[in-house]
Amino acid sequence: MMSCRTRSPAGDARVAWCFRSPITPHEAAYLAEAERADEEAARLQRHPWQRLVRRVRMALRLVWLLIIFTPVAVTAPLSWTRGAPRQYWLRLFRRTLERGGPAFIKWGQWAATRRDLFPPDLAAQLELLHSQAPAHSARVTERAIEAAFGFGVADLFYSFEDAPVASGSIGQIHRAQLSETGARLTGIDEGTTVAVKVRHPGVSEVIERDFALMSVAARLLGALPPLRHLRLEESLKQFAAPLREQVDLGREALHLHAFNYNFRRMREVSFPVPLYPLVTPAVLYVERGAGAPF
Repeated sequence: MMSCRTRSPAGDARVAWCFRSPITPHEAAYLAEAERADEEAARLQRHPWQRLVRRVRMALRLVWLLIIFTPVAVTAPLSWTRGAPRQYWLRLFRRTLERGGPAFIKWGQWAATRRDLFPPDLAAQLELLHSQAPAHSARVTERAIEAAFGFGVADLFYSFEDAPVASGSIGQIHRAQLSETGARLTGIDEGTTVAVKVRHPGVSEVIERDFALMSVAARLLGALPPLRHLRLEESLKQFAAPLREQVDLGREALHLHAFNYNFRRMREVSFPVPLYPLVTPAVLYVERGAGAPF
């Protein structure tokens, strides 16, 4: 069976996705709820008050981004040089992306893999964004879990590591052991070690605002002679749509299910298994696959 959906999370950027696998009742319920949430969000965005609030937030965000990116633009001629001056500018550029937030960090991570588009020394500097993404506090994680499922960390787990195993631009991963309650909800053994992925707070809203602003910034910065070779606007268009999908951890769970189904006959290949019903757009529980680092 092939299931396909086309969703438009932001304006004209429509994303189509398909997978060959049976849809479970939990997944069907999640998809239905996601569509209702999309419709409600679109309705609220049409409200005059919401439009005003959105514009004010956009303006404030623009002011902040102008402040932090001004040094990069002013010192851009250093990117033409060699040696220490160029390395200084590359470090400044990478640190500015870190301060810019998740969309900018993700763009930097993507750019680090595109040595066909960017100079090797820039790509090497941006590779640091894969391992140095900021993490949110344990308290934020606890509140997100309770808000998502109505259970506290102590209810769902016998043990829960406050320090994340890994942190990325979208969220972070914690290691935990399922309690009796968690085992009953997920249908797997009590005491099983699982990964809990929690989205960073406010990341979805920030990313949508930043994409709108980044499109303008890419055009302006790309007009500067020292930066034309970076092809900023072209690269932004290539990575924007996949990033919007990654913000929805429920979508990630659907993809994991599809991978497990499609590779079910290959014992040497395994993927983490999403633990429904403990799956929401903001929090995702998975049972580790073979060879998982946690």
